[in-house]
Amino acid sequence: MIDKIIFAIEKIFYPFIQLIRGRFSSFSVKLRTLPYTAIRYIQERIFKILHRKPLTKNDYIKIRNFYISKKLLLIMFIALVLLIYVFLKFSPLNYLNVTTLSEDSKQRKTFSGKVIMLDKDGGVKYEGRLTEGQYTGKGKLYDGKGNLIYEGQFDKGAINGQGTLFHSNGAIRYEGNFSNGEFKGQGKLYDENGNVLYVGEFNSGAYSGQGKLYYPSGKTKYEGGFQNGEYNGQGKLYDESDKTVYQGEFANGAYSGQGKLYYPSGKMKYEGGFQNGEYNGQGKLYDEKGALVYQGEFKNGNYGGQGKLFNEKGALTYQGDFTNGAFSGQGKQFHPGGKIKYEGEFKNGEYNGQGKLYDEKGILFYQGEFKNGEYNGQGKLYDEKGILFYQGEFKDGAYTGSGKLFNENSELVYEGALKDGVFSGDGKELYQNGNVKYKGAFKDGIYNGSGELYDENGVLLYKGNFENGLYSGEGTVYNANGTPRYTGNFARGIYEGKGKMFDDSGNLLYEGEFKNGSYQPAQKAQPEQNAKPAQPAEQPAQQAQPQ
Repeated sequence: MIDKIIFAIEKIFYPFIQLIRGRFSSFSVKLRTLPYTAIRYIQERIFKILHRKPLTKNDYIKIRNFYISKKLLLIMFIALVLLIYVFLKFSPLNYLNVTTLSEDSKQRKTFSGKVIMLDKDGGVKYEGRLTEGQYTGKGKLYDGKGNLIYEGQFDKGAINGQGTLFHSNGAIRYEGNFSNGEFKGQGKLYDENGNVLYVGEFNSGAYSGQGKLYYPSGKTKYEGGFQNGEYNGQGKLYDESDKTVYQGEFANGAYSGQGKLYYPSGKMKYEGGFQNGEYNGQGKLYDEKGALVYQGEFKNGNYGGQGKLFNEKGALTYQGDFTNGAFSGQGKQFHPGGKIKYEGEFKNGEYNGQGKLYDEKGILFYQGEFKNGEYNGQGKLYDEKGILFYQGEFKDGAYTGSGKLFNENSELVYEGALKDGVFSGDGKELYQNGNVKYKGAFKDGIYNGSGELYDENGVLLYKGNFENGLYSGEGTVYNANGTPRYTGNFARGIYEGKGKMFDDSGNLLYEGEFKNGSYQPAQKAQPEQNAKPAQPAEQPAQQAQPQ
């Protein structure tokens, strides 16, 4: 009966009802006070009419001793009808029109109208409208404890349209648009304390599109593009002090593409390419004072490819290839003054392979092979004037192997084997005129073993064995004309033991025992006088050491 009265009133007074609905639709909480509001409105209108002077007698109706305005009577009639409508529509009597159903009841499947849906335990699960058993229009969802978990629009049984989702403590969790129960479109996400976590676009329940992410303090953490809940596209990342951490492109939540990274001070740290959160491609790296440190290619967060390194004053210190952050491949290293220090091959940050080293004046002092930062293999060493003084093999930074030593006039002074920077093994020592001084075995830089000693004119002085730079063991001393003077045994550079003494013509003078360079007294000598003792062998010239 009440539904029929409401329907008739809505049909006759549709324009007025629409006016009331339009004015008060956004104040659902105050609907219960609507009758009183309407009464106050009518009272105000009557008060104005009563204080308005009549224009003509025809505007009134006489009732006993009173004239009542026809317009007033009409307004009073309309107000009375509207009050009846409001009372019936929004008063508790209207709740008699709500049906209570169990969620698993048979009636629910085909029911259409307002319902209070109960779960199997008798608790309220849904409050709103059903259309053929499905949630439709505006409604409310509750958990098993009676807590409101959602309020908003439904369509075909699912959460669709504008709505509000709540935390278990009653605080708003999300407000915005839904599609099939998921966040979609514009919305806001909150934590349990009411702090805004995110404002922006959603898709399939995740951040997607343009949006802002916030710290619990309320300060912006990120603003820009999202996809599948992760940073994607152009965006800005901030710290909790509102300072920019990164600005540029993102992919899958990481820095990817072109971007800029900043120090906490606000100074730029890096600008260039990124991939998976690491420096990748062309870029520039700066120190905290803003000075350029590196410019070139990056790979996996390290210097990789062609690049340039600079010192704190902005001077170029290296230019060339990098691998995993270290010099590797062809490159050039520079002194602080700008002069080239090294050019050649690198490996793991050290000189490795063919290269050239220069002093601070730009003068070449080494050219050749390197290994682990040291001279290794074939190479040439120069003095401070750029004059070659060693050419040959190196090992661990020292002359080792076959090599040649030169003096300041570029004259060869030694050719042969060396070890740890000193003559060792077979070699030749030469005079400044180029003639051989000694050829034979060396040990620790001195004559040791079998060898030959010559004067500056190339005349053979001695041939035989040496020990610690002295004649020792079997050997022969020669005269200036090349004939033997003495042949036999030596000790500490003098005749010792069995030996033979000859004259300048090669005739035997004495054969027998010698001691301390002289004949034994008991022995009979061929000549009437003793032979002269041999002179000790000369020491080899002092050797130049590698720089």
